[in-house]
Amino acid sequence: MEHATSPPELDLAQVVDEATPQDGRESIPESTSDPIKFFGLSAQPFGDNVNPEFFFRTEAHEEALIAMKHCIEEHVSLGLTTAISGTGKTLLTQVLMHELDPRLYRPILVLGYPGMSRTALLKEIAAELKVEEMPKRLSTHALIGAIQSYIIQL
Repeated sequence: MEHATSPPELDLAQVVDEATPQDGRESIPESTSDPIKFFGLSAQPFGDNVNPEFFFRTEAHEEALIAMKHCIEEHVSLGLTTAISGTGKTLLTQVLMHELDPRLYRPILVLGYPGMSRTALLKEIAAELKVEEMPKRLSTHALIGAIQSYIIQL
C-alpha cells in the first residue's frame, strides 16, 4: 500500500513576482505587462468598444444574425434582439451593418439603451432619420406621423 505524501511547501517568493535585481533572481521583462506587445497584437482586443473585427461567431450569434438579416430582407418593420448584458448584441448589430450592402440598405437606428419613454424613443428615431419637418407640438401622435411620412418618402 502506498502512503499519501503531502505536497512540498510552496515558496511564495517563487510564485509571486517580486523579483528585484538585488536578490539575484531574473526579473520578468517589462514587455509582459503590455499584452499587445507581448503577444504581437496589432490592436487591443479587449478594449471598451464594439469592433466587428474581434467578433467570434458562436452558433447562437449566427442564429441571431440570420434572424436579423431575414427581418431586413423581408422588410419587417421592427426587429428585436434580446439577451443578457455582455453577450454581444451591440457587436452583432455592428457585424450586421458591416455585412449589409450600403447601396441597398440604410441603417436607421441601433438602440443601445432601451430604457426610455415612448416620446424619447420616437425623438431618437426622428433624429437618426434626420427628419427635417419635426412637428412643433411633440406629441406621440405627431412624432409618429412625421416619422411615417419620412419613411414613406424613402
